[in-house]
Amino acid sequence: MRRRMTVGLVIACLAGCQSSPAMVWDRPGATVDDLERDESACRDFVRKTWGTIPAGPLSREYFADCMRSHGYTSRLRQPDETLSPTR
Repeated sequence: MRRRMTVGLVIACLAGCQSSPAMVWDRPGATVDDLERDESACRDFVRKTWGTIPAGPLSREYFADCMRSHGYTSRLRQPDETLSPTR
């Protein structure tokens, strides 16, 4: 029973990730290297907290809190905005 609930929760979380809009993290003066380093550090933080990087709102919130602690703000990516590594 518990295993079925866990599998169902994972599937629901993955489905939620598919429908979530792309976020862009901005910090004045940050370079692409800064962003990549900080994103990596925050992914490591989530991995250490959970033992893995689970999909779902709670792990995304831990990641977002970490990015904010590094001075970033988030916003929705605009439909015509590319995710190029230029700032």
